[in-house]
Amino acid sequence: MQGKTFSFHRYIQTMDLVIYNGTILTMTQKSAKAVSVDNGRIRRLEKVQAAKEIDLEGKTLIPGFIDCHTHFMGMGLSLSKVDLSKAKSVQEAVNLLEEKASKTEKGQWVRGFNWDESFWPEKRWLTPEDCAGIEHPVCAVRVDGHMAVLNEAAQKELGVKKGYLYEDEVFQMHSDISEQDVEKAFVASVQLAHQHGVTSVHDNPMDVQSFCVYQKMNQTQLRIYVNLPVSVVDAVNQIQLRTGFGNEWVKFGGIKIFTDGSIGAKTAAMSFNFKNEKNNGLLVYTDAELKEILRKAHPNQTVIHAIGDRAIQQVLNCSVPGERNRIEHAELVRDDQIPHIKSLGLILSMQPNFLQWSYPDGLYDHRFGTGMDNRFSTLKKAGIPIVFGSDGMPFSPLYGIEQVVNAPFEEQKLSVMDALLMYTKNGAYASFEEDIKGTIEKGKLADFVVLSGDPREEDISSIKVDMTIVGGKVVYG
Repeated sequence: MQGKTFSFHRYIQTMDLVIYNGTILTMTQKSAKAVSVDNGRIRRLEKVQAAKEIDLEGKTLIPGFIDCHTHFMGMGLSLSKVDLSKAKSVQEAVNLLEEKASKTEKGQWVRGFNWDESFWPEKRWLTPEDCAGIEHPVCAVRVDGHMAVLNEAAQKELGVKKGYLYEDEVFQMHSDISEQDVEKAFVASVQLAHQHGVTSVHDNPMDVQSFCVYQKMNQTQLRIYVNLPVSVVDAVNQIQLRTGFGNEWVKFGGIKIFTDGSIGAKTAAMSFNFKNEKNNGLLVYTDAELKEILRKAHPNQTVIHAIGDRAIQQVLNCSVPGERNRIEHAELVRDDQIPHIKSLGLILSMQPNFLQWSYPDGLYDHRFGTGMDNRFSTLKKAGIPIVFGSDGMPFSPLYGIEQVVNAPFEEQKLSVMDALLMYTKNGAYASFEEDIKGTIEKGKLADFVVLSGDPREEDISSIKVDMTIVGGKVVYG
């Protein structure tokens, strides 16, 4: 009997996507020459037949960046405000606000953001008097988001008799945003994320509105891990919302707690005074109050803002060993605090881009001196888990990586690969998602960024994000 001839090709599965012909940094010990994707997941680390092919042409593929500290919706909302980040002096900042006022209906607010006096020759804050010539109410928020200046018209509008707002007072200025504005802001923020190769963010909204909008939109463009403010901890417990609730696109993270302010606003809680001042910052809570908050937050992950060494010490004094609890920023960790951080199993969620203020004659030098802050290398050598986020200053992983690789002090410097790990693999660990993201491995989510060059071999400042892929779909480039 004559046998039949079978075509085995029709039994070979055709993948959705294959990426090949470039450098692939898997962030593991294994190498790969190609990546094959099907149904949003990595299926094989080799080239197979696929409906769509991406020839890297020698470029570099890495896991999508995970920005572990954002105020994501705020970035989108800020696009409708006056961006003062490019102002090179007090007068340039005022000119930008005046220009916006000239195009704004009488009586409406003029809102500015991201001014940074540390790069101005005057080395001083904006003052209410600087904005006195603007008839509109003006609120201009400093780059750190912890302090804002009000002109006289704004003070009258708010019914206050002070020219500056601090901490919660600043945050409350964003509480009147409509749901429609939030949705528009989200779309704008997602586009910005894709431009920078970010496929996942850890967001820190000031209320539950953003979390609700994220769930309602049912989007499949960006993965969001949401840390809710401590103000809603009782409600979180009442409905038994727990860390990890959600799906691969939107998850509840932990409880966000502020223990101090910022270095720029001179409100970070330190054990020493700011230069030329009788001020060492502020603690938001007493030890007893913080312990009670942490008790309520358990068993959820805690995400605690602590910048100054005095705030960090309070966190250490009030904490008990837990599952991946975090300190956000942790800029002024002392040597004697390192063993305690390690014994508590804390993750430090830090910002390499803050090194822009660490140089001699920079902001931190003017606040307390150089070489004391953001000692990434020292902390890594001690075995402390570190993850990277931008805090939106600026929102750019490549900028942060460039800063930490070229840091002004040895205690701050990291290798390119260490920096990449902190923006990918380590970020997944911080959100309990290391089994589905952060590395290029079989079975994980197909989230990638294509870089124009290899950051291990080229000047990072010259490298661009050429393409961003989320769930196996090209969303940028």
